[in-house]
Amino acid sequence: MSLIRWNPTRNLRVFNDEIDNYLNDFWNGEDSYLSKFTPNVDIEELDDEFQFHAELPGLEKKDVIITVKENVLTISGEKQSKKEEKNKNYHRIESSFGKFQRSFRLPQNVDQNAIKAEFKNGILDVIIPKTETAKPKEIEIKVN
Repeated sequence: MSLIRWNPTRNLRVFNDEIDNYLNDFWNGEDSYLSKFTPNVDIEELDDEFQFHAELPGLEKKDVIITVKENVLTISGEKQSKKEEKNKNYHRIESSFGKFQRSFRLPQNVDQNAIKAEFKNGILDVIIPKTETAKPKEIEIKVN
């Protein structure tokens, strides 16, 4: 565990950067900050592995890239926007789209060479096994 020096203005700077990005996107005519696609990810820790479950509706296996570099798992890709169809009369479109990237720092006790991934029905499951030394062990208690 590393210590990080507390800086009371850090949160304000992050908030200010988010507002700047939003306004720049808005005034430059780029996709709205609110319409960008960001997949939800659930992370579960079991005794012998970590499981990442990412919701990627409307995507296929070919649209998603998974990388691990310097102990950081990155899930990225792009959700394409639907093409406007001439005969349809939309009243509201709430589907989000765009490039996305989610990165997660992995603990030191994982086996990066044994990572497995499966994509089915819009759900990406990434299984990251723990090393043998990280797995819990039972210790027998002897009574004297």
